[in-house]
Amino acid sequence: MAQALQELDRELGTRHAPPVQVRTRRNRNTMASLRLDVDAQVWRFTVAEDLLRAHPHLVLDLGRLLLHRARRERPPATLLANLAQLRKLWAARLPVADAALRRMEVEEDDALACRLRAVATRLGHLPTMELPSIVWAKSTSRRVLGRYDSRARRIEIHAALRHPSVPIYLLDNLIAHELLHALLGPQRHGTRLVHHHGEFRRQEKAYPDYALAEAWTRVSWPRWVGRYLKKHG
Repeated sequence: MAQALQELDRELGTRHAPPVQVRTRRNRNTMASLRLDVDAQVWRFTVAEDLLRAHPHLVLDLGRLLLHRARRERPPATLLANLAQLRKLWAARLPVADAALRRMEVEEDDALACRLRAVATRLGHLPTMELPSIVWAKSTSRRVLGRYDSRARRIEIHAALRHPSVPIYLLDNLIAHELLHALLGPQRHGTRLVHHHGEFRRQEKAYPDYALAEAWTRVSWPRWVGRYLKKHG
């Protein structure tokens, strides 16, 4: 993959002004993003690691297409055709490099669904909306406590938190965070889609015991998930 990344960086970085900086990330939701760093005067092109590994040439065309759109230029038909092909491959869930994501299993739970309804009510979004589903997700990730899958309309909560000792305020704030993703969606800021925008942060921080939940995540989560993975990993 290093060779593909170097080729991509060389191709995009030398033919465009401002230059393009390429980097990868492990992400199941977004193929790629492009934003202009005004201070550094550089385009930052971020692409899903497993996508680049599997289809480097299509990803190169995706970078070219995003540059055309950012500059409000009409892209060639070949780039649009390649983008359509890439979207089909992405929708089919290409093999994911991250073992934590490969091993994910989910399980429904009535008690968790009740917590979701309670949180939605406190946020003021019942009975006016159809709620997404919510599940426990078995994962070996140490970083992600929960996520919202927009395609499946499903909130996934790390199974390490399925324990009576986990504070209710932590679980409720985590559910509120993921539910706000479903309710508010991202906002477009220039060429970027911002998921944690101003309104999102305002509602998130207004939820009861937000500061306590943040403190528990910062202080207790690393040891908690470490013990969980040692037992269930």
